[in-house]
Amino acid sequence: NMSHELRTPLNSIINLAYLIQEGVEETAPPGIRDEASRIEVAGRHLLGLINDVLDMAKVEAGRMDLRLEESDFRAIARTVLSAASGLERSPGVEIRDELPEGLPPVLADRTRLRQVLFNLLANAVKFTERGHISLRASASERELIAELEDTGIGMDQADLPKAFAEFVQLDDDMDRRVGGSGLGLPLSRHLVELQGGRLWAESRKGEGSIFRFTLARADAAARAAARA
Repeated sequence: NMSHELRTPLNSIINLAYLIQEGVEETAPPGIRDEASRIEVAGRHLLGLINDVLDMAKVEAGRMDLRLEESDFRAIARTVLSAASGLERSPGVEIRDELPEGLPPVLADRTRLRQVLFNLLANAVKFTERGHISLRASASERELIAELEDTGIGMDQADLPKAFAEFVQLDDDMDRRVGGSGLGLPLSRHLVELQGGRLWAESRKGEGSIFRFTLARADAAARAAARA
């Protein structure tokens, strides 16, 4: 019902707002293009929230189907970093690509891996007013460990469980100002776990946060399957 009654008409609104911007002539009243742009941005934000709710409903109902396949983590992460460069962020906040060459392929659903990475990056951007956001990765014998570090507002240790609770926003002025559904982090954790990994965080108030998650190496998964 949400998909039909909300997402379908919202897509029409977004598309129309885009077409208005493309078709505005020089003789049109001033401000038309800017107003259409605001409609498009707000529509895309709302569409993202609706998609998160729908994805969470699928997870909770056990109907989230994943296609796990050998995937190039570095290539996928770089496409997400490129897309994340367009996120609205505070002046001077640098998004750093610190991914090394030679990372082993992972066993992952590529679409959902992109979603996890983008959610983590978008969350870091929201709560980082200065400094940097860095994406790194390393590999052990069995898994790849991805790490996203920011120099944002951070959290108290006691608040970390709340960050992964559904529909929960931490009681902080900045958190209320940036808004959001409170689903990005819990949904990302679920998606990582469905791919056989785990996601956790370390943070200190005023000193930033580090989010880490793991994915199985494709070669390690193949060796395990051969032994079985």
